[in-house]
Amino acid sequence: MMKNTAHTLWRLPAGRTATGGFTLVELLVVMVILGLLVALVAPNYMGRVDSAREDAARVQIENLGAALDMFRLDVGRESIANGTPPDELIDSNI
Repeated sequence: MMKNTAHTLWRLPAGRTATGGFTLVELLVVMVILGLLVALVAPNYMGRVDSAREDAARVQIENLGAALDMFRLDVGRESIANGTPPDELIDSNI
């Protein structure tokens, strides 16, 4: 009768011993599978990063437009002419 130990739960091919490690082929197969998964996911990830950058730039442009609209409402004209601010913005204490 066989004892129920870890070495007797499975049978090894003739000439092999139970060392408890992985073979080089097994490790290479796992590395190839991981490489394929990364190759499939990386373009999708980079596309999302580019899309996020474009969205951030669009939001910045919209914020700039809102700031210009507020400036027009506060000052009453489009922009500062020749670098001279309107009279309302000049501090008379300087």
